[in-house]
Amino acid sequence: MLKKLTLIFFTLTLAFRCDFYDLEINVDPNNPLSTTTDLLLPSIQINWASDYQFFHDVSGGIMGHTSNSDGLSFSQTSFDGIWNSVYLSEGADLDEYLKSAALRNEAGQYLTPGALGIGEVMKAFIFTTMVDFFGDVPYSESSLGNDIANVNPVYDDQEAIYLDCLALLDSAVVHFAASSSDPEGDLIYGGNMASWTKAANSLKLKVLMNARYKADFTYGSGVSNEIDLLFADAANLLITENSENFEFQYNTNQDQGQRHPWTGNVYSGDNNFSYISHQLMYEMLINRDPRIPFYFHRQTYSILDQEDPTQKNTTPCSQNSACIYGYMALNDDILQELASAGVTASIYPSFASYISGFFGRDKGDPSGVPLDGALRLAPGVYPMGGNFDSGTPAQITNSTGLGLGDGFTHFVTAPMVQMYKMEHLFEKGSTGSMALELENFINLSMDLVNSVASSVSADAPAITSDLSVTTHHEYLNAPGYGVDQLGDIDNGAGYLGEAMTRYDNAVNKQAAVFKEVWYSMWGSGVEIYNAHRRSGYPKLKDAQSSTRGIADIQYPTFRATSTAAGQRNFPTIFNYPLGEFNLNSSFPEGGQLRNSDSGATVFWDASAYTYN
Repeated sequence: MLKKLTLIFFTLTLAFRCDFYDLEINVDPNNPLSTTTDLLLPSIQINWASDYQFFHDVSGGIMGHTSNSDGLSFSQTSFDGIWNSVYLSEGADLDEYLKSAALRNEAGQYLTPGALGIGEVMKAFIFTTMVDFFGDVPYSESSLGNDIANVNPVYDDQEAIYLDCLALLDSAVVHFAASSSDPEGDLIYGGNMASWTKAANSLKLKVLMNARYKADFTYGSGVSNEIDLLFADAANLLITENSENFEFQYNTNQDQGQRHPWTGNVYSGDNNFSYISHQLMYEMLINRDPRIPFYFHRQTYSILDQEDPTQKNTTPCSQNSACIYGYMALNDDILQELASAGVTASIYPSFASYISGFFGRDKGDPSGVPLDGALRLAPGVYPMGGNFDSGTPAQITNSTGLGLGDGFTHFVTAPMVQMYKMEHLFEKGSTGSMALELENFINLSMDLVNSVASSVSADAPAITSDLSVTTHHEYLNAPGYGVDQLGDIDNGAGYLGEAMTRYDNAVNKQAAVFKEVWYSMWGSGVEIYNAHRRSGYPKLKDAQSSTRGIADIQYPTFRATSTAAGQRNFPTIFNYPLGEFNLNSSFPEGGQLRNSDSGATVFWDASAYTYN
């Protein structure tokens, strides 16, 4: 019996030893140490699209599209999430992707040059964006994949990062030309090398437009000349049509979180999307802009009863007497101005009831946030892939009024490239063709709205010459207020004609052009934020001294030179995350205090503290 027990114990011991031995193998089958480009690329593109939309959203709030970030109350933890997402998600995946894409054959030739080029474009895009918002950032040591674990990466000089990323874009173009097969796993262009070539050159233009404002930044034959060379052969080198846009389209899969990032706030219950700017609504209404039912979706035509305290306290600006627009439905001056501009809505109980659906906030309104989700103006078809405003307001809840969220995050589009061209011409003093350039920009912007509307899973019509499909907005029914009826820019017909009249009458032509840019970049706030930091346009103005009308962007929290309590300087740079300060021994000295009040900015910012 003892021998049998001894044998059993010995056998069990061997079994356990084998089990423990197997557990000591340091290989996690669920986290392989190597992979292929086609498996990594989709996650890189999906994650970056979501993160870049975050940059768009914060920038749009700063620049007056929404109330998001308009108080400039950024703290040392405001950007921990986006920083960790970039470095621990797409940044880490990108390093592994580039290693896989850089494999060569025995002759030293790249096995997948097209895939390598895509990785180079994505890396240049991600890290120039990080520079644009944070300045010096970890780059050369930021993530070395599975080879070396470096928890204290150095912060590289921002200009050096720009130069390296420009070299990556040039290299990518060479690799695209050498590719004989379409790379797999590409959710943006489906592996089309010609499209990626234009994306690389257009992203290069975007980077050069920033760098040109740093006088001693040198690249190629000179930054301004390199920009000229790109525009000289724009049809072959750059994105000039919306069918070529560098953009990411989400899908309708709600369970896997692959819908546009806005949908989580809009459709998770009552609309909790950030308040949309009253100034943006008002000026688009005054202009009778045909993009309104595509940009926005109204939820109500009920007017809040000011005799009922519970409703009165819900009205916009109820706790701020300094508002310029306030609750527009009960602002007699606003209603008169809109009516005088030709805005009518006789199909509603009253004109005021129509305007009540344009429920948002003035910039800088410090009031609390009441339970007004069912009243707020919500994002629409463009760019989220939400609901088209078909004329009858409908409350957006978790079960009704759902758009499918298969919208877009725009990286570089044809209107953006045209915007760069106009800005470049202003900087060169070559403004003789500016009227035609502005006309082209407006055309491209309207066409992009149509393109998105036709691509998403929503019942949205096209903007046409007679607006026969948008008769629900009676203020748009005036003859000629379509977009395709362009004709002679002097004939005054349609939105384009009136936009050109505004331009012709403007004392400051650049301000007029970039106000049109401001209307057009809904959902793409990075572009207007960067343009403003580069050139001072679109222009900002202290709302306390502003009047209504087609005005500069009203920004009540801005201060020029004073140190008034409760106000902060315009944010020229983002704060570093607190986690970096606590954990990275390479964190730059003084970085924990580095924000706009300290005078810090990105290297190319030419406009800081020059507002008037």
